[in-house]
Parts: sequence; structure tokens; C-alpha cells
Amino acid sequence: MKRILVIVLALLLAAVPALAEYVVTPLEMDSPELDAVNGALIAECEVDGERGEAIYSYDGTQLSEGYYQIYTAYADTPHVMEVYNLAEGTPAGKRSGVIRDDGSQLVPPQYDIVEIISSRWQAGIMLKEGTEGDSDYNIFGETSKLYQVDTADLYFDGLLIATVGRDVFAGRGEGFGAYLGVQNSNGESFFVDIDGNTRPVDYYGDEYTLEYDDDGNQCIIHNGSGQQAFVPECTLAAEEVEIDRVLIGSQALDLQGNVICEYAREYANSSPFHGGLAIVYSDDYSYVGVVNLNGEEIIPTEYDAIGDGTDVSLLNSLGYIIARNAEGKYGALDAAGNVVVDFTYEEDSCWNGYSFLVVNNDDDTSSIVSASAGELPGRYKYVSANDGSTAVVVEDAEGHQALLSVTGEELIPISAGNEYLVATMDGSVALGYADGTYSLYVMQ
Repeated sequence: MKRILVIVLALLLAAVPALAEYVVTPLEMDSPELDAVNGALIAECEVDGERGEAIYSYDGTQLSEGYYQIYTAYADTPHVMEVYNLAEGTPAGKRSGVIRDDGSQLVPPQYDIVEIISSRWQAGIMLKEGTEGDSDYNIFGETSKLYQVDTADLYFDGLLIATVGRDVFAGRGEGFGAYLGVQNSNGESFFVDIDGNTRPVDYYGDEYTLEYDDDGNQCIIHNGSGQQAFVPECTLAAEEVEIDRVLIGSQALDLQGNVICEYAREYANSSPFHGGLAIVYSDDYSYVGVVNLNGEEIIPTEYDAIGDGTDVSLLNSLGYIIARNAEGKYGALDAAGNVVVDFTYEEDSCWNGYSFLVVNNDDDTSSIVSASAGELPGRYKYVSANDGSTAVVVEDAEGHQALLSVTGEELIPISAGNEYLVATMDGSVALGYADGTYSLYVMQ
């Protein structure tokens, strides 16, 4: 069924009361969508007499040119979305492209398929028929057919930087700053830079390789450029790479080998630094803790897991994080390493959202344990959120939904009457449906 889009641009502050700190805008449209990762508002539009979808600003301004369909964002590329136009005679029945959440085009919708490798790197791919045992893609339709990469246009920040064949790129890639790691149909690995230069490497999927010189000294080689990093002669800049500082032994170093800080002990390894924090591993890799770039171990290496195990940015931004202790039970820690939620929650009875736990109760309801506020009082039929969210959607027994902050604040109350509610990860934008009307909530 086709959807008709009319966005009501009213003087809403006077006409519609805001709930909590939101301005609420009624939307007269059939099934609008809000991308929960990047907050893009998607609705139908008309292009050359055909109905399609476009991205709109919160005041109703159309941002993108309009396409037949917009795929919502990938979790690891929050500002990038795939779009396609229907096309006769193509392998997948469409021509694909990529846009940002502001509507600007990164990859024109002219390819058989696209691969969104990162928010900066994408590949536009044209296909040719493959064979059993020698194919890169399986396209499902009326019949299932096998295809190979014919050509791949590699884009960086919306610029076409290289056109390569299957001998370089066979559908597998990973972005590392200004460098793209790819693999060909024979399993051989390459790095491509933003000037289109291609460099073969021994390992796929790693920004750096650890080597040793003739004297047994450790060397960290940047696979994209081939130069040694974290030494004075390194010419790489922080914006060109994903990892721009490392912890080696008891020292944190920048790309040029300058000592940022020194710790009182050596660590077996560490995750990349996020927001000035990094997960560190005990000597036998059994336990993890957290260090900062002031040379301090702020959480001791006595936990089985902290956050998602590699990214502790929530600890920096929120000040709290869910962790799992050596006995396999969940609780929460603050940025000083203090236990703020006791480790009493069994691993097999809860889901870890990094800033909260969703606990399954014996009466088929769910409770929320906030890393910053402890167990919240309500019991709910339904709880929905993404990993790393700081706001969650809950549903009561009557089917009404609310939006809660993980601090325990009721952002959009049950009394708003929403039967459907979706929100961005931080709760700053939400789309609700109540009494036959969609409403957009924008936090001020």
C-alpha cells in the first residue's frame, strides 16, 4: 500500500505541549520511520511521478533527492545508509547507492550492489555470473544465482578513488582511517590508500602487524603505509589511522613514539584507547581492568569483562559501566573503580546493554538494572534498546510504551499513550504512535 506524506509544520510550542524536555511534532504520514542509530527521519516522497522514500529534517524539509527505498543504518556506520532504485534486468532487481543521514550522496545509486565498509569507505560493485565453488555473491530472487565481482569502485568520503577488479576486491573489506584493507578471490590481502595506491600485505583485517628486528626488538608495522609506527620516524597523523596510540608494557605511546604516560606495572595487552581509556589485560590474559592516559589504573585487572570488552567509552561519557566479575555475575562500576551495583545478577538470566542490564523475571516480565541508578522499580512486558544505548523503550501489560533514561528518568511517560515508540540510542529523538497519529519527539 502506498504511503502519503504530509508533514504538518505547525507552531507547535503553542499548539502541542512538550513532554519532559521534548518538543512534540504531529506527523500526518503513513508509517514514517526513525533510524534508531542515527536519528534520520524517513518517509515517502514523489520523484518524477513515482513514489519513493527520502530523508527529512525534523521541521519537515526534504534532505535527500528521494529513492525507491532506504535501508536503515548499520550499527557500526551510524551516519551512512544504503539506498536503491528498482531496475529491470539487474541481478538483485535494483541499483544501489549510499547516502549520509543528512541526505547527501556518497555513492550514486548505479551499482548492482554496494558494500558499506565503514562510514568513510564504501564499494560500488558491478557483477558478472559466477559458478558453483567460484563466486562472491549469492543473489536470491525468483531463482538463486551465483555472481562474481566484475568491477568495484572504491569510495572514500564520497570521492571515487579507485576502480579495481576481483583480483583485488572480492566483496570483503575493512576501513582503517585513510586506508582500506581488502581481500581478493584467492584470499590475498591488500591495502588501498586514498590516492588509489594498492599495496599487498600478508594479513587481512589488521591495521598493524607486530614484527621483530634482527636484535629482537619489537616493531609495529602500519599495514596501510608499510612504515613502522610508534617510533620518531613515523609520518602518519592521528586522523589517518584508527589506532593512534598504544600501550606497550608499561608505557602509552603516540604514533611518533612519544611517551604519553607510564604505568606502575606492565600489562600483557590492551584494547585501543577510547575517550582516553583502554581495557588492559592481566599477565595471563584471564582478567581485564581499565587505565587512563594519566598513567592510572582506574579499575583493577580482576574482572572477566567490562562493557563490550573492547570499548569503554560509556565509562568516560556516562561515568558508569556494566561489568562481569570472575564468578560470571554482572554488576556495575563507576569511573573510579567503585562497585555501584552489586555483582548479583546471573549471566544466564540477563542481557548486558553495557550501561544497563535487562533481567528476566520468573513472572515473564523484565526489569532494568541501570549502571548509574541500580535496579529501576518497574516490571515490563517488553524492553528494547541497542547495545550501548543510554535510553530504553519499555512496554506495560496494556501495550503502552514509554522511554526511560538509564539514569531512571521517565523521558516519555506511559501516559503519553504510545502504542509504538522508537528512539535514538541517547533518547534525544523519538517517534511515537498514539490514537492513530505519529508524533516526533525532539529533546531541547
